[in-house]
Amino acid sequence: VFRWYRDASLTDFAFQGPIFTSPALTLTTKYYVTVSGTNACANDVVSAKVITVTVNRNAGVTDIISADETICSGTNTQLTASSATVTGNPVFTWYRDAALTDVAFVGDKMPVSGLAATTKFYVTVKGDGVCANLPGSAKVVTVNVNPLPNVPIISTTGTAICSGNTTVLTIQNPQTGVIYEWYTAATGGTLVNTGISFP
Repeated sequence: VFRWYRDASLTDFAFQGPIFTSPALTLTTKYYVTVSGTNACANDVVSAKVITVTVNRNAGVTDIISADETICSGTNTQLTASSATVTGNPVFTWYRDAALTDVAFVGDKMPVSGLAATTKFYVTVKGDGVCANLPGSAKVVTVNVNPLPNVPIISTTGTAICSGNTTVLTIQNPQTGVIYEWYTAATGGTLVNTGISFP
């Protein structure tokens, strides 16, 4: 017959039986087990078996280092996570929801693509001696998604000139907050001007 006690003096009885399910523990806890049977008396306080249940802490938001990102709609980015406190075999898990039920990625570098609106991700970490963050304590990382600007329309005024003359090219549909850059080629060109007109 196995008897489980909460104290070394074997006075605080917890359970009788070979399999003991502890209550929810928040601190490392010791239990003391005795056994008795036919022709065998129970252990005394000196010979009781000591069982230690080590309770690891859960990671918190301060255990995770990760920065928000800003992208244009439809472009790609990569979110990264690290930890200065969880250094033994850290495992980062990224979730789409605050309840931590919808896993998006496992790893310290999560690729992100196809976002059309600002999106939040929730990252947790676990490692040697540290359990994963609980809901409400995950690191929130936001990908801010800016809409793509309208395709600029160049005014027809000044697009047809005589040889040797100069001209000014102007964007007909400028948007507030958008910076317009003029290049010498569609790809790989040289930046020659910034603004709604050129030169």
